[in-house]
Amino acid sequence: MGSRRRQPGTRSREWSIHHFLGDVVTEVGPLPDGGLSWAILVGMIAVFPIRPRYKLARPVAIAAAKRHIYQCWQPNSEYLPAGSIDDFELHDERSLRRHDPDIDFHVSVISRSVHPDFA
Repeated sequence: MGSRRRQPGTRSREWSIHHFLGDVVTEVGPLPDGGLSWAILVGMIAVFPIRPRYKLARPVAIAAAKRHIYQCWQPNSEYLPAGSIDDFELHDERSLRRHDPDIDFHVSVISRSVHPDFA
């Protein structure tokens, strides 16, 4: 998973990027030393399927999808970033296929109507 965060006190185009890995679990048990448990809060998630032709093309396809989402779709949509976990990729058994792998890219969003400054 990755998260894009705007640095406090910086111009709008300056970001820091934080990456972390996660897994879907139904119950949290003992964690290894240094392990952290973090729950993704319930909210509105926009899901974008990414389907590169070949497994080796995943990084390029994911980068192109992110550019499209953040530069084209979101500025022209009725949604804003929710500000919690901005986005994450879901890689499951479908993403392991050599040909036509599937990755679901999730973006945490809220309606512009929730924030009158951006409506």
